[in-house]
Order: sequence, then C-alpha cells, then structure tokens
Amino acid sequence: MWNDIGELRNLSSWFQWVSISLVFVSGFLQAGKYVVDRREKMLSAIEQTELINPNRQLVHTGSATVEVTVQSDEQINSHFMDRGAYVALGRAEEAMLVMRSLDCFAIQKGYGVLCLIYQIPPYFAVPNYQSRTIEEKQR
Repeated sequence: MWNDIGELRNLSSWFQWVSISLVFVSGFLQAGKYVVDRREKMLSAIEQTELINPNRQLVHTGSATVEVTVQSDEQINSHFMDRGAYVALGRAEEAMLVMRSLDCFAIQKGYGVLCLIYQIPPYFAVPNYQSRTIEEKQR
C-alpha cells in the first residue's frame, strides 16, 4: 500500500474529503454554540431583572414611626421605657412582617391632644419569623 501510487492518491483524496466534511461540521457546531450562548445570555438577563425586582426580594425587616393621638388634657412629656407596641404588615389574615417597639414617648401637643410616639428601628423585626417576598404574599 505504501508503495502503490494509485492507492496513495485515493487515500490522499479520501483524507481531503474527510477534512472538508469536518470543516463543515465544525461550522455547524460553531453556529449551534452561538445560538446556545445567545439563549443563555438572554435567560441570564431575564433572571437578573427578576432578582432585582423589589416584589421578588425577601422582606426581613422594616422601620416605622407610629403616632397615636388621643384626647387628653394631661400635661405629659414622658418616655415610657416599658410600654412598647407591635406593628404587623400583612394581607388578609397572614402577616408578612411583624415589628416591635420597646418604648414609647408621650407628648402633649396642645388643644387637648396627646400624642404617643412609637419608633421602630429596622433591627427590631420579631425573631423566628419566616421571611417572604411581597410577590408571594400577593398570591
């Protein structure tokens, strides 16, 4: 075989056609890889925008200032360190976030109006509470 010129020409021709075929297959594989990469990039972008969406983020904590006004002529300007309150945010009967205040301020505003102020800092969410997203609560 290595000494026959005709067989070597046939073998050379066969190698040439195989290499040409492999070039075409490689081109199809590159086109397929391009399509797959574009699809992966598009899905990643969609996933990132969903993660950034505020309705999809977990609600762990919140802060609030609650003012309760009542009719009273008492002249009070006090800080009640043991008179806190709870604030719950939710929908229907299910709470989404429960926060607490440990103390309260009572201030006479004048004209028979007494104002009770409960300040709830962001780190006073009730412990052992399951975090949920706003979107989950809307279902």
